[in-house]
Amino acid sequence: MTARLPFTLSLCALIATSACTRDESEYLSTLPTFSGFKVENLTHTNSKYFYKGDQIRVTAIQAQKGSRLYEATYTWSFAPSSSNSTKRVYYDKENADPSWTFTVDSLATSTLLLTAEYKASGTGVAKPSSVTTTDGSTANYLASTLYSRITLQRAFTVLSN
Repeated sequence: MTARLPFTLSLCALIATSACTRDESEYLSTLPTFSGFKVENLTHTNSKYFYKGDQIRVTAIQAQKGSRLYEATYTWSFAPSSSNSTKRVYYDKENADPSWTFTVDSLATSTLLLTAEYKASGTGVAKPSSVTTTDGSTANYLASTLYSRITLQRAFTVLSN
């Protein structure tokens, strides 16, 4: 009977080890990556410039969608003006490129800023980084295992009419 004990323990260890070796990537949460902003002047449709009073629609383009992200909160601002907006979505169900429409209300060099905050529904991966996107925007990625933040920003000059 005692000779069977080491065999039984070895068998239990083998089963436990094989049960834990399945592919962990199916539970991995990944952040989206952004390639920059798509900017549309809805007032002066053929203009690449902003003028005070123009209505602007901006979309943050995801080069790659994220996965296993429970909640996303998108906070937009166009500083130094008072324009800002916040929207909360359940990312795994609604992962479209975030967008915002606003009216330019000040004359100045202004900064368009998107702060995207994500809550992971799987195992998170911490990979902080900062990159310059294809349109010259700056993207900063700050990640931890359960909560992550991405900031995407770009400067614009607002002209007088």
